[in-house]
Amino acid sequence: MLCAQTNRGEWMLGIGVLAVALEAGGAASQTVTIQPSRDNSIYQAEGAEVSNGLGASLVSGRTMFFGLRRALIAFDVSAAIPAGATVASAELTLNLTRVTFGQPAATASLHRLTADWGEGESLDEGPGGTGVPAAPGDATWEHRFFDAQPWTSQGGDFASDVSASQEVAEVGEYTWASTSTMVADVQGWLDDPASSFGWIILIDEDVPGSARRFASRQVGDGTGPQLRVTYTVAPPACPADFNGDSFVNPDDLSDFITCFFLEVQFPRTCPAADFNADAFVNPDDLSDFITGFFLAVQFGC
Repeated sequence: MLCAQTNRGEWMLGIGVLAVALEAGGAASQTVTIQPSRDNSIYQAEGAEVSNGLGASLVSGRTMFFGLRRALIAFDVSAAIPAGATVASAELTLNLTRVTFGQPAATASLHRLTADWGEGESLDEGPGGTGVPAAPGDATWEHRFFDAQPWTSQGGDFASDVSASQEVAEVGEYTWASTSTMVADVQGWLDDPASSFGWIILIDEDVPGSARRFASRQVGDGTGPQLRVTYTVAPPACPADFNGDSFVNPDDLSDFITCFFLEVQFPRTCPAADFNADAFVNPDDLSDFITGFFLAVQFGC
């Protein structure tokens, strides 16, 4: 019935669109901005285990008198990017909110964490530079999850290789530009979500006064950390074969419609609903898929 109600011009346009999609066979590029799933700060403090799981600040670097601070940050990449996608670039943006007066610029380095860690309910309502007694499940200098699971090495377990570095000076927004190591980190978190432990941030740890404070995810005003990822998803051999089982049949139509309405109601649950890869999920995707589906049924891919 749908075919009988479609005029010749629409048919020819549909055939052209499908032909282009099939011949191009390329992967569409998309970009997504991801908020942290957790963040925390750990503090080198003799005789105490402190943290700041719910604090508005992330602190990293060496203080003038009270030792080292390190910031931890993780992202649920697999919830925002479809499985099987290829990560093309990744960049991290943080907002620096406080620096010791008169201190020179410092280098902030990202290192991939190699062990899981926690964000508990500890809350330093002050500047966040000293932290407060850790709550159950918090990351601390000694523990990944206070007070049951210790780090292998105090101060965090992380790769020695630097994923990216950025000079930070005065208050303002800073972006760690994409590097091949950052891309590999994010790709690994997508391919193996169980290893998605994020990065630890180190800042000139041999320099007293190098400590900086950044807005955490708890701020809630849009200035918290953001991970911007560009990725590609290779199209199926036949666009109408939505479930990839090498057949074009009613299952594909049913699966796409289910995916489409899930994505409309619960964004990012089924990114494949963006059938025309224009970065929006709207009736155009539904129309394009249905047109392509019936063309494929009648004329094949």
